Amino acid sequence: MLAQQHRQQFETTPYRMGSFYVISIAVICMNCVSPVSVRKMCSKVDDLSQLRQNQRLPGKELFSTMTDGVMLCARLCLGVTLCGSFNFNTRTGACELNDVTLGTEGTEVVHAPNYVFSEVNFWPKRLAGVCMNHTCLESQYCQPKNDTDYSCKPWVAMSCSDVQQCQPNSPNGEYWLHLGSHPFNKTRIYCHDMSTENPQEYVTLLHENDGFYPAKQSLGCTNEYTWPNKGGSVWFQKIRLDVKNMAVVRKDYTFANWTNAAMQYGRAADCYTTHANGLARCGTKGRFTVDLRGTGLAVVPEQTWRKYGYKSIIQSITRNQEGTVIELKCGGYCGHCDPAGPLTLQVNSAENIPSTSTTEVTCG
Repeated sequence: MLAQQHRQQFETTPYRMGSFYVISIAVICMNCVSPVSVRKMCSKVDDLSQLRQNQRLPGKELFSTMTDGVMLCARLCLGVTLCGSFNFNTRTGACELNDVTLGTEGTEVVHAPNYVFSEVNFWPKRLAGVCMNHTCLESQYCQPKNDTDYSCKPWVAMSCSDVQQCQPNSPNGEYWLHLGSHPFNKTRIYCHDMSTENPQEYVTLLHENDGFYPAKQSLGCTNEYTWPNKGGSVWFQKIRLDVKNMAVVRKDYTFANWTNAAMQYGRAADCYTTHANGLARCGTKGRFTVDLRGTGLAVVPEQTWRKYGYKSIIQSITRNQEGTVIELKCGGYCGHCDPAGPLTLQVNSAENIPSTSTTEVTCG
């Protein structure tokens, strides 16, 4: 009965598209039912004037999947925020969603047998059903659950939780994740705790990332003393990354080793001497090295550090041009330097990361 009511409604309600009307989706095929609640939609593509026959827009693809008909392909495009047009293969059912329309510079359709092309704004938004006013993210598509509810599914993996949804039972390991805003940057990320409901993202470090906190003191730069069981060193093999804001979780020591006491990632500190009127003649002894070479990431150019503690000072901060290596020398009595605000990373597009032992994630 519900399907019959939907057929009747689509058969009698016209939708204006530019200079023509598309009357009823269901009238094309009397066996079709409500687009909100079914998996398959049949159609004769020759009867749909908004389709360009035997044409395809190449090189602008967001992602592709298989659908049971051009109507479902159009509905899927309507449920993706970034989708501007689509190609549909009438022979195989391949649905290719594009992020542009023909009005965009550099877009041109080509002849392609068995393909049809259409811009999404030629289709009535009502075709999307419950997804018509969805709130899914740019990296997600809207999938109807029933006539009144929908879920947001990832079409591109931007987190380890997305990896779980796209490829269930994936183990811990290195994966290509797409970070930032569209166009997304592909980055190698280690997914940890994949057998849990809250997997976490880490960056595997290929070079030494360590800090040294000397157990020594020399007030006034005279008569150096050693403090038993104080100070020490810390080494990080991986750092945790909050992929939503690209900030390092500096207090995560899951993949770190240390002596005596762990110190936060990116902190240089000591208790060696006071720096009352500038840098004392014996200088600071605390140091930390940030080295992101080979990770495809770098510290953002605007990142700064701030001094803390009693008569403390930042002796030096050296940074290479790419922002992949930063050397910190700070100290006081006791004193240290920490990043001002979050320690924020960005994708280093100049670095070519080999794909060895990194899993490509397929969604959609």
